[in-house]
Amino acid sequence: MRPPDPAAPPGSTRWKQPPASGAPAVAIPEFGYYAGPAATITARAGGRQVQAHLARWSANPRIVIFWFSPSTSPGRAPHQLTAYSTAGHKLPAGNSAPGHG
Repeated sequence: MRPPDPAAPPGSTRWKQPPASGAPAVAIPEFGYYAGPAATITARAGGRQVQAHLARWSANPRIVIFWFSPSTSPGRAPHQLTAYSTAGHKLPAGNSAPGHG
């Protein structure tokens, strides 16, 4: 995955679905970033809504790094990513298709 683009327009999103490693005992979190005021990021996984962990990038606090715990839904990638503001308003989706590799 490319590093976050400090000039990314609001709503820009990139997320990464790690490739199968061949080592089933090693769990790798699904992760990405959102350019904008995201206070919460959710997804659907295993038939339920899950919430991502968030951290602001120190080089540009408007970039939100997010990741989903590997135990969220083993064997099922999170999908239907949605970002919300602190007021609970849905933010622009950007590019929420997973990347591979």
